Amino acid sequence: MIKNIPVIGITLDHETSTTYSNYPWYALRENYVTSIESLGGIPLLLPYTIGKEGLYLNIIDGLLITGGNFDINPSFYQEEVNSDKVVLKDKRTEFEFNITKQAIERKIPILGVCGGQQLLNVILGGSLIQHIPDYIDSSIQHEQTEPKHLPTHTIEIEEDTFLFNILKKKIYEDKLILNTFIDYAKQRITKNR
Repeated sequence: MIKNIPVIGITLDHETSTTYSNYPWYALRENYVTSIESLGGIPLLLPYTIGKEGLYLNIIDGLLITGGNFDINPSFYQEEVNSDKVVLKDKRTEFEFNITKQAIERKIPILGVCGGQQLLNVILGGSLIQHIPDYIDSSIQHEQTEPKHLPTHTIEIEEDTFLFNILKKKIYEDKLILNTFIDYAKQRITKNR
C-alpha cells in the first residue's frame, strides 16, 4: 500500500497477431484501469515474468485476473484437450496460475473476471467444460455474434449469495442481462472458496 492507497495488480492479455504490431504485444481494456482509479486505487499492469510473481505480490494489495480470448490448458485440471476449439496461451496461463496460487497463500484479495474466475476454480480444484456446445444443448449463443459490449442473454443469481447482495439493486426479477463470448464453463465447481 502506498500512503494508504491500495495497489491493484492487473494481469494482461498477450497477442502475437500483427493487427497492432509486427511484434508480440500486451493488451488490456482501459476500463479495468479506470475502474480501479475511480475507486481510489493505483492500477499496476503485470507482464508475464515467470519466476517474479512473488516480487509483484510484495508490492500489490489486490490482484485482478482478467479474461481473454483463450482457454486454460486442460492439463491444469488433469484432462487432455478434447475440442478443436481450444485456444491456448500457455505462458499467460502459467504466469496467472503461479501468481494467483501465491496470492491465495498470502491471503491477498483476488477478483477473477471471465477467464480469471475460471482460473480460480481450477486452482481451487475445479475443472472446466472445454467447449460448451459439445456438452450442453442450449439456445444461448456463448460466442455471441453481436458486438461484444452488448448484453445478449439473462442469467439467474441465487438469492442470499454474496453476488446477489452486491448486485441486488441492479437485478430485475432475480435476473441480470450480460454479454458472452467465451465457449467454456465450469464443469466441476470447487468447494474451496
